Amino acid sequence: MPGFPQKIDYLRKIDPFVFEELLLEGFEAHGFRTIRNKRYTGDGGIDGQVIIGKYRYLIQAKRYRGHIALQHVQEFEKLLKRHNCRGLFCHTGKTGAGSKSVSIASERMEIISGQRLIDLLTPGSSFTIATAPQTMMKRTAATLETSTIVKDAGKENRYHES
Repeated sequence: MPGFPQKIDYLRKIDPFVFEELLLEGFEAHGFRTIRNKRYTGDGGIDGQVIIGKYRYLIQAKRYRGHIALQHVQEFEKLLKRHNCRGLFCHTGKTGAGSKSVSIASERMEIISGQRLIDLLTPGSSFTIATAPQTMMKRTAATLETSTIVKDAGKENRYHES
């Protein structure tokens, strides 16, 4: 069975649309509901959506060999603000200090990379969205008590079935 380096290297080589689809299938395998785009191109920077608890998360999928581009992380943060949503920036590269700072300062975005990315794509693994750098607590409503969901209800775009 291939190890971590081989798995990440494989993900870096596959077609970007296949990578997007793998991410969505990974979320589904862990019991989350996903929303696929009607098309892969012209998606406005949104590569799919996942419903976690009562919240809608936009997904950005990037395949990198080196460090992720700080500009991509900043643009995704702006997109999340425009849509008043939370987001998951999923990538195969390395997360530099600037990108980490943007993510930690954000009340909307979480970066998924490295072993967490592999866990997401591995059915039966211990993947969760619940991490806790200072502002992440607001984004882990799926794993927190109901009072947190109620408290944050008016602050962002909650998912509603139509």
